[in-house]
Amino acid sequence: MAQHTMSRDNDKDQIRRQEQEQEEAPIAESCAMHQGVDALRQAIGGLEHQNVNVGDVERVVSVMSGGVLALFGAVRGGLAGLGLAVLGGGLIYRGVTGHCEAYHSLGIDTSDRAELPRASDHGHAHA
Repeated sequence: MAQHTMSRDNDKDQIRRQEQEQEEAPIAESCAMHQGVDALRQAIGGLEHQNVNVGDVERVVSVMSGGVLALFGAVRGGLAGLGLAVLGGGLIYRGVTGHCEAYHSLGIDTSDRAELPRASDHGHAHA
């Protein structure tokens, strides 16, 4: 009888541990995702443009779509394929560096840094 009670207590402890692990899993995944993003930023830190004006999501989409276009262009071949590959390379560059010359020319900034307050926003004059 005592062994049966101990077994039941062990089962309850095991269930509690599993429930706790399930609750902590999204937190661990989120932390792992942020660590991956931070590692990627450190790896391409030397490639990132000084004037980043493209947001993170847009950068990822640019790299992915640029890769698809470059691959499709390389497989297709010919002048049209070369054009697609060059266009894909431009999108990859845009995504890796975080800078879009067209955005720069038009004064557009979709980066996360665009939302940060500047000294001039608080009434402070620039030197």
